[in-house]
Amino acid sequence: MQKDKPRIIQAVQRAIEILECFDSLDMELQLGELSKKVNLNKSTAHGILATLIYHDYVHQNPETGAYKLGPKILEKGLQMLGRMNTYQVVRPHLLNIAKKYRQTTHLFLYVNGVLFCADKVETASFVVLSSRIGHRHPLHASASGKVILANLDRSSLNAVIENIKFTRFTAKTISSPKELLDTLPDIQARGYALEDEEIEEGIYSAAVPIWSYQGLLGTISISGLRNHMLSIKEEVVRDLIESAELASREFGHPMLSQNT
Repeated sequence: MQKDKPRIIQAVQRAIEILECFDSLDMELQLGELSKKVNLNKSTAHGILATLIYHDYVHQNPETGAYKLGPKILEKGLQMLGRMNTYQVVRPHLLNIAKKYRQTTHLFLYVNGVLFCADKVETASFVVLSSRIGHRHPLHASASGKVILANLDRSSLNAVIENIKFTRFTAKTISSPKELLDTLPDIQARGYALEDEEIEEGIYSAAVPIWSYQGLLGTISISGLRNHMLSIKEEVVRDLIESAELASREFGHPMLSQNT
């Protein structure tokens, strides 16, 4: 039996058609290309795009004027992570590290200047962290945020830092662009970042980047009580780096696949 055709709201339909223009072949599109694809005049298409940008469903490159999908698309899609390859590849590593050290592990994904908590594995520990799946994570205050920033090119880094609000969560939170920039060369050189009571008092974290064939994908991290984490830091960091390399190899990152 054929379903009755629902009442279509034209404005919503047009917005969906614009979003569906973006794919692996057309990741960035100019206004003229989009208006032609959806058969709308530029003025109408521009108005819809402005609304989508306002709500973070579309991002506009400030240098080229081209449009691409925004971070809100990923944020909503995180509810379906169980069906995503990223989740399937990384989750076993999160489980293994969480079980070994009885601490909380995370997968964070990075897109268009925004860091999202994509997965979280908690143990029976009494420590309860404030991080939540699907929510944004501060770039300036977290181990994952700092290791992401340390691996961006200079142009991208400057653009991202301009939009950071530098919210102060504790007395140890980095509170200025200069202070943040000064920490990044050492993080990039050693390959991991640390977070020492910068978001939550008493909590210490370590994070390493994960990569795909397209470039920087996100991070995996571990968090726990400061005193205990300090006592196992070297071993934890070694396991994080090994797990991140294995995951990145599965995602086809060329630097990690060339010897396999």
